[in-house]
Parts: sequence; structure tokens; C-alpha cells
Amino acid sequence: MNIIKKEQAMLDKIANTYYKTEGPMKEMWKKKWYEGIKNVARRCREMYPVIKEDRLNK
Repeated sequence: MNIIKKEQAMLDKIANTYYKTEGPMKEMWKKKWYEGIKNVARRCREMYPVIKEDRLNK
């Protein structure tokens, strides 16, 4: 299983747990899910080289 599928499975498990809980625990799982998304986005950005000439990557 590649890294992206592992990350997606982790986020799916957190989302399923989020929908099954209530109260303050639900808020905690929501924060964990957003932290996971940030980590996945950071890893994806690190995978690709930054092109210096591109005006959008400044």
C-alpha cells in the first residue's frame, strides 16, 4: 500500500469516528482530521520541486 492510500485510510477512519461520536470528543476528532489534512498537503508539496521561474511559487 502506498503512502497516499495509507494517509487516505487514516483520514477515513478519523472521519468515521467523528460521525459516530458526540459532544467534546467530536470536536477533538475534527481537529485531528484537519491536522491530518495539513500533514498530507505538506507532504504533497514536498514531493514536487519548486520551480524558481514560476511567478506563483515566489
